[in-house]
Amino acid sequence: MIWLLACSQPTTITAPSSQNDPILTEEASPPVEEPSPPVAPPSPPVAPPSPPVAPLSPPVAAPPSFAGTVAPIPESMRAAMTGVTWREGCPLALDELSLLTLSHWDFEGEVVQGELIVAAAHAQALVGVFDALFEASFPIRKMKPAYHYDGSDDASMADDNTSAFNCRAVAGGSSYSQHSYGHAIDINTVENPYVRGQKILPPAGAGFLDRLDLRPGMVVADGPVVAAFAAIGWKWGGNWRSLKDYQHFSANGR
Repeated sequence: MIWLLACSQPTTITAPSSQNDPILTEEASPPVEEPSPPVAPPSPPVAPPSPPVAPLSPPVAAPPSFAGTVAPIPESMRAAMTGVTWREGCPLALDELSLLTLSHWDFEGEVVQGELIVAAAHAQALVGVFDALFEASFPIRKMKPAYHYDGSDDASMADDNTSAFNCRAVAGGSSYSQHSYGHAIDINTVENPYVRGQKILPPAGAGFLDRLDLRPGMVVADGPVVAAFAAIGWKWGGNWRSLKDYQHFSANGR
């Protein structure tokens, strides 16, 4: 068998294309959606506005309280008394007297401090008396030792002063007054005058002779002053028969 070899250019054989062959194309990817932002939780309901806060009330001040002290007569007071309301030969030595410093109501409704000089033997009991008068809101015009008036009982009474010790003679006599012993006290002398017949001391006390016309500072039989002194055994000059000393209280009733 003889093989014929054709010597020719190599021929490339391509397959015919057909219009029906599909053309492969790269389809575009769909756009990627970005994630939505997180949804905030719903806000809580808004509370209604609070009612207005009432302003704070100012603090209530504590009511005034009584204070009473007992002390020996200080040197400066001894010097002021000597030769004026005390002298050698008086019934009591200065060491037998005490100084009381006492709270009391005045006629304006204020609490003030006053001073009385009394026999030391009665000092503590008298503090209790003025404590009771303070609690009863009984007003006292002023309370100063008699040496502030140079020992003049008339001047002290005219000034409506409440006082105790004063080494002096009894009114209208020569014997020692009970004030010389430190166990007598005169209170609100104008509102509570000394009355003997037509004699009225101090003269300004004439406006207070009607004891039924009760006004501040007056001492009356059923009032707190008589009761407070009676509690320690002291007696009132308003109960005297021959005269009336409405301002006067004493340990022995004289």
